[in-house]
Amino acid sequence: MLKRCSKEVDKENILMCNKNKAFAAGIVSYNPDIKRFKENIDSILSQVDKLIIIENGSRESDQIIKIIKSYDENCVKLVVNSKNMGIARALNQIMVCAEKENYKWVITLDQDSVCPENLVKEYSKYIEEDNVAIICPQIQDRRRKYLELEETEGISEIDMCITSASCTNVKIWRDVKGFDSKLFIDLVDNEYCKKVRLYGYKILRLNYLILNHEFGDIEPKNTWTAKMFIKLSKMLHKENIGKLSYKKKVYPLRVYYTCRNVLYLNKKYKNYGIVGYEENYHCHNFGGFIICFVLPSILRADKKMEVLRAAMKGIRDGRGLARKTEVWVK
Repeated sequence: MLKRCSKEVDKENILMCNKNKAFAAGIVSYNPDIKRFKENIDSILSQVDKLIIIENGSRESDQIIKIIKSYDENCVKLVVNSKNMGIARALNQIMVCAEKENYKWVITLDQDSVCPENLVKEYSKYIEEDNVAIICPQIQDRRRKYLELEETEGISEIDMCITSASCTNVKIWRDVKGFDSKLFIDLVDNEYCKKVRLYGYKILRLNYLILNHEFGDIEPKNTWTAKMFIKLSKMLHKENIGKLSYKKKVYPLRVYYTCRNVLYLNKKYKNYGIVGYEENYHCHNFGGFIICFVLPSILRADKKMEVLRAAMKGIRDGRGLARKTEVWVK
């Protein structure tokens, strides 16, 4: 099967772009690793009819655009933003493009996630299910040894999934008013999943479909130390202890948006339970968030004062945004 739709291919191969007209795919491009980015494009183009790429203000934008334009325009639609508009707004751009071309489902991919070759085939088995907003694979980050797969058979109805490799129902996306563009980055997927569940829609996870996805820049500690923290994590049933088995690169901007967004979202959904605390940080309130996320971020950071300032600014701006935010009502 053709894995790439390039301008050099002949007419017979161009016809192979028509894979599955129920599905489009979307990638938000922002300073990607070029080799991995091309692998990502090739892996999904062999499965869907249309790929929509939002070039979101990368430093090497001209080079990325040149790569994207090497693919046939019937297969790949390119939208170029003059600056980084944030992940939530870019995801909404993808969904609008898909909606205009009458696609019913969109598979959203991180720019460095190479999807399994049977992704669309498996998703297509469940697109006629009632009230399904998202179909997703099970995610595994093999670098994080303390995390284990929950199930490897059948399907599960779950409360939350990440956007990478998830398949989103276009009609329901419109019904729930899309992704929240105020978030820019971080907790975008938490907010959307919370919202679709509150509207009464379902998120289906195919437990047997496993995507190897790397969360953040991490480096394992020495074998003895890593094994000690992993064993302790399992003994005490505390995932946060398992995080001590590796070193993590901490970015002040991500710390800023995480602090800001968690305050904003928990005001927005005040009447409907907490957002982000349990599923991301294994805590139950903002005090726990400080202990489980903010303090470890500062301690792990190379530039601790920058991260501290980012966290303080994020908390300040989050509180300000929360004061202006009305509690969400369906």
